[in-house]
Amino acid sequence: MRIDQLSVQNFKKFATQTFLLHPHFTLLVGENGSGKTSVLDALAVSMGVWLVETPDTSLQNSRRNILPTEIRLEPSVKGDRIQFQEKLPVLVQATGQIGDQQDVTWVRQIKAGGKRTTNNDAKAALDIIGDIYRRDAAGESIICPVLAYYGAGRAWLPSNQRLPAEVKSNGPARRWAAFYDCFNERIRFDELRTWFHRETTAAGNRGGRMRPGFEVVRRAVMGCVPNADRLWFDPDREQIVLSIAGHAQPFDNLSAGQRMMLALVADIAPPGLRGAAFGLRQSLDTVGAFLGPTIATLLMMLWANDFRAVFWAACLPAGLCVLLLVFGVKEPERSASRQAINPISRAALASLGRSYWWVVGLGAIFTLARFSEAFLILRAEQIGIPMALVPLVMVAMNLYIEENPPFITELTIMQAELPA
Repeated sequence: MRIDQLSVQNFKKFATQTFLLHPHFTLLVGENGSGKTSVLDALAVSMGVWLVETPDTSLQNSRRNILPTEIRLEPSVKGDRIQFQEKLPVLVQATGQIGDQQDVTWVRQIKAGGKRTTNNDAKAALDIIGDIYRRDAAGESIICPVLAYYGAGRAWLPSNQRLPAEVKSNGPARRWAAFYDCFNERIRFDELRTWFHRETTAAGNRGGRMRPGFEVVRRAVMGCVPNADRLWFDPDREQIVLSIAGHAQPFDNLSAGQRMMLALVADIAPPGLRGAAFGLRQSLDTVGAFLGPTIATLLMMLWANDFRAVFWAACLPAGLCVLLLVFGVKEPERSASRQAINPISRAALASLGRSYWWVVGLGAIFTLARFSEAFLILRAEQIGIPMALVPLVMVAMNLYIEENPPFITELTIMQAELPA
C-alpha cells in the first residue's frame, strides 16, 4: 500500500488542504500547532480502510474512523462570549496504490447531518481489499501491508489510558493479530511484557530455544539501545530485564526514554534490523582497512619489496568476493505490485529545494580540502620510511578516522535507514 496524495476538508484545524506525499519518505516540518499531528491522524483514517470490513472477529474494535473530536470547530462571537460550531462534512480522501492496483482513490467522511464515518465513496478500495482477504483465506500466499501508527501523544498516553481487556484465544495464533489495535498510538508497555512472557513460555516447549520472532526483537533492541548487551524475561519478577554495559535493570527501573525506545524498537523490529546490517557492513569495512595494509606490510617484508607479488596476492580475496556474489548471494524476491521508481529524476531533484542545494554546495567546498591518501604514502616514502612499512601509514590513518567525528557515523546510518 502507498498513499501518494491526501486531501482533507473540515478535519481538525484544516478547512481544506491537499498534501502530495513522496513515494519513499515524507518529512513534516512545522511549528507547534501547524497541523503535523492532524496530517498523521488523517493518514491513519485513510489507512483504516483496511479494517472497515475486518478479516477476523478479533479486529472489530481496532477500526479507525473519524472521531468526533476531529471535526473542525469554527469560532464565532455571540454577545460577550466565543462559541464554536461544528463544520460538516468532514472528509478524508486518499489516492495511491492498494495491492497491485495503481491510482486508487477512496473517501471516508462524516456527511452533513451525520454522526458516523461513511465509506460509500471507498467502494473501489474496499473491493480490492476484500479480494485480498478472500484470496488469503483460500490459501494463496498474499503479502499485506504493515499497519502501524505512532502519534505525538505516545509519550504521555500510557499514563492516562487503560489497556483494553485482554481477549484470550483458545485456538492457534491468528495471522491477523498483527492488525490488532494497530491505529492506537499508545506505547503498550503491559502488552509488551505479556508478549515477552508468552515467548519465554513457548521457549520451554522448544527445549529452551526462542522463536525467530523473539530473536528479531532481541537483535533490534541490542542494535538500537546504547550499550545494551542482553535482553530477557524474568519470570520471578514478571518483568522484562535489559542489561546495559553489564548492569541488569528491570524494565520499571529504566528511564522513560529507554523504556519508550525499547517498546518502539520491539514493535517495529524488522526495519530496525536494517540498521544492524548496515552497522555490520561498516564494521567489516573498518576491519578490512586495518588488516589489508597490515598483511601487505608483512608480505612486503617477506618477499623483499616485491610489489607485483603483493598485488597478485591482493587479487585473491577480491576474486573470492566476486565468486561469493555470483554463487552465494541471491537477490530477494520483489513484489510484483511494487512499482519500480527511479529515485534520481528531474522531478525528485526539483523537489529538494534551495536549502538542500546550499548544503550540498557547502559540503562540496569542504570536500575539496580532503586530499588523496596517496599523498600520505608518497610523503612517508619521501621522509625515509622503509618501503615495507609504508602501508602502515594507511593503518594509522584509518584508526585516526575511526576515532573521530561520531556524528558522521550517525548521519550515515540515518541515511541508510531511508527506504530504497
